[in-house]
Amino acid sequence: MQRKEQISSEDLLAEETFINYLLNSNGKDVAYWKAWINEHPENDAAVAEAKELFFALRPPASSDRNAPIPMEEFRNLLNLEPELTAGKNNRTWLRIAAAAAVLFVVAGAWWFTANRQAPAMAYYSNHENNSKEVMLPDGTRVLLNADAAISIPADYNASTRQVTLEGAAFFHVAKNPDKPLTVSANGIATTAIGTAFYIHRNPTTEKIQVSLLEGKVKIANGNQLTYLKPGEEASCSPTTIVVSTFDSAQLSNWTRKKIEFNKAGLPEIARTLETYFNYRVTITGTQKETAFTGRFDVDHPIEILESLKFTYNIQYTVRNNQLTLFVN
Repeated sequence: MQRKEQISSEDLLAEETFINYLLNSNGKDVAYWKAWINEHPENDAAVAEAKELFFALRPPASSDRNAPIPMEEFRNLLNLEPELTAGKNNRTWLRIAAAAAVLFVVAGAWWFTANRQAPAMAYYSNHENNSKEVMLPDGTRVLLNADAAISIPADYNASTRQVTLEGAAFFHVAKNPDKPLTVSANGIATTAIGTAFYIHRNPTTEKIQVSLLEGKVKIANGNQLTYLKPGEEASCSPTTIVVSTFDSAQLSNWTRKKIEFNKAGLPEIARTLETYFNYRVTITGTQKETAFTGRFDVDHPIEILESLKFTYNIQYTVRNNQLTLFVN
């Protein structure tokens, strides 16, 4: 469709590329819609409504919120004709969607009663631009970063605790020495008994980084094994594990949804933006001395960039998670 500056949730849900964005199933579509949403904040309400309706109307027989769903199937799910979804001001869509939502609540209750066998996997995902907390069945607390997802088997905590991670997340693991928790991310397995750690993939180096806040973890990378102590982090490539120290106070702040800088230089600022906001940072121009100080809300990283711009006249652009800082 030809996109207006301001559109409705109906328009969004009629777009297959937007559905791909919601399901995180097509990298190009995800990048496009992230950029479009960032450039059109006037549509935040429509985007939020579209997300809520879409995930409310997922078929109850599917435990995977990210599984592909054809557009025709989605239209049938809403009991809509294609030409109806294209209507720009037709509020009938919302009434039908609401009725369909009620229908699927009833149908879902029947399905789960008739099919008591648990799904093979359970999924938790975060499609928002800020962090989201989820609680696993064993009491482990997971803080999912933006666009992150985890999956666990249906028998999680029966004999083992296995988690698969896509994106970045902080784990505060419920203690159980008999059942260590293992998080797998891009072939790197991090095992903990009762501890708190952060895992993310560095968007610039593509390496998996594991940062330990408390407790002890074991990291397995192929035939390599290493153990971390609090205040240490491991940077893992396909063939190596490199251990170093990191700013544990910053990670602790992030778990409380705050980011704090204390006389930070540009390299430190760039590392923080890559670690906690998944930006791929490029600095152009002659780097200047900075002593950047401030405390910010992690849900509003743009405030950090605006503060840099105001304080040091550092301009910036953001395109599909590529952040460029222009130093004058």
